Amino acid sequence: MVQTDPDQVAQAIADQLALEVGNIVPAAVRDARLAVCTQCPFFQNGTCTQCGCYVRFRASLKNKHCPLNHWFDDKEHLND
Repeated sequence: MVQTDPDQVAQAIADQLALEVGNIVPAAVRDARLAVCTQCPFFQNGTCTQCGCYVRFRASLKNKHCPLNHWFDDKEHLND
């Protein structure tokens, strides 16, 4: 198994999110999504084992969803 540096992963996610202008959910939506993910049995080391994504990145984007439909987003906030 390849070991990753958590700081490098966090920086890579931040760099990618900086490119997603207009596609970022409000912090409250992201945090609610992350709260669901961290309780999910498929969450492992910051990654979703169902889709393979870095959960923090996916949870930050308007155009993404949970592969198991566990997120219940407030649609009005996603259009901000």
